[in-house]
Amino acid sequence: MINNIKKQKINNYLWFAIASGVYSCTSAVLFWTTVRICGSTVGGIFSITFASSQLLQAIGYFGIRNYQVSDIQNDYAFSIYLTMRILLLIIMMIACIIYQITMNYSGEKSVVFTLLCIIKMFEALADVFEGMMQQKNHLDMAAKAWLMRSVIALIGFTSSIIIFKNLIIAVLIMLFGTILGTILFSILPSKKIEKIIINFNKDKICKLLIQCLPLFLSSILFLYINNASKIAIDLLLGYETQTIFNIIFMPAYLFNLLFGFLFRPLINNLTVTYYLHNKNKFKKTVFIFIKYFFLLMIFISISAIIFGIPILSWIFNISLVSYKLTFNCIIIGGCLNAGVSFFNIILTIMRKHNTILFAYGVTVILIFLIINPFVSNYGIIGAAYLYLLSMIILLLGLLIIYYIYGIRKKNL
Repeated sequence: MINNIKKQKINNYLWFAIASGVYSCTSAVLFWTTVRICGSTVGGIFSITFASSQLLQAIGYFGIRNYQVSDIQNDYAFSIYLTMRILLLIIMMIACIIYQITMNYSGEKSVVFTLLCIIKMFEALADVFEGMMQQKNHLDMAAKAWLMRSVIALIGFTSSIIIFKNLIIAVLIMLFGTILGTILFSILPSKKIEKIIINFNKDKICKLLIQCLPLFLSSILFLYINNASKIAIDLLLGYETQTIFNIIFMPAYLFNLLFGFLFRPLINNLTVTYYLHNKNKFKKTVFIFIKYFFLLMIFISISAIIFGIPILSWIFNISLVSYKLTFNCIIIGGCLNAGVSFFNIILTIMRKHNTILFAYGVTVILIFLIINPFVSNYGIIGAAYLYLLSMIILLLGLLIIYYIYGIRKKNL
């Protein structure tokens, strides 16, 4: 029986690693294909609309996934999580309309942004089903569903943009692929585990909303921190610079995304450990992660600094030698960002939502005060400095919070 449990854990982690790896590469492949087929201007449009759609997707996610997966005591039924997610998706699409009016999106940019928001909406819908699978110890099912959705969307986009050389058509076909993948691989298999019903229990929904509100606000602020430089470039420097920045930013984004998703399989075990009040084991696990994380961060940073610029220049057929310092800042910031994602999970398990929000709030205020001078005066290197500085501040803040509540507190 013990061997079967170990085998299942390995199977879960293997499938999740594959799915997270594919998903992590998806946005990079989409961006690369767009730049190579349609040029840097269209690539710039795609990159900023994709980043903006991710910002609004936070409304659909509302920070619920980690909370849902760590709800091992079943405080809320799946029907509550599902109903709440549907309501949030409606709000998300309203926000999509308001956002593009505020940002003066028009023409191709507006159409692409709207389609990407709808794609992100279906991804968020699939996420609540896959979160339920993980909560019920079927992480392998969730990973396979995630993998298939990613592959279908990726094939649909890349093949159509090569054939039609049109960004709108490519995003539209990716939307159809995402809808198909969500139905076939996320919703239908979920019926074998849990009844899919809508439950408008106002008290439960309101209580869950209040519980997750700090996580939602933190996720919004976190996405803003990650995309603040891109938004400033979009407003001040234009599409060509946006394309260059996103090319340079791509490895950091991949590292962060891959690390973040690889952390998720740890949630169930860490949650059980925490709620059984096994504080020594919990602290030991966190300490082991910190040790190996910093060793891996050093290795990745050195490797990327040595090989990153030549490889990216070859892949995109653009000379990036003059952006080496910019690239180095972003790589280090991206590695620190992965640490931020981990401590997000740890503090969520500990239900220290408000403290997470405080750390993000302080960081956003600092960024807001210096973002325009940094980017307008120093250009793309200013955007890189801003990203690195924000990650240093945020990670230090979360480490201090964990030290206060996770190490010094005797009731962990």
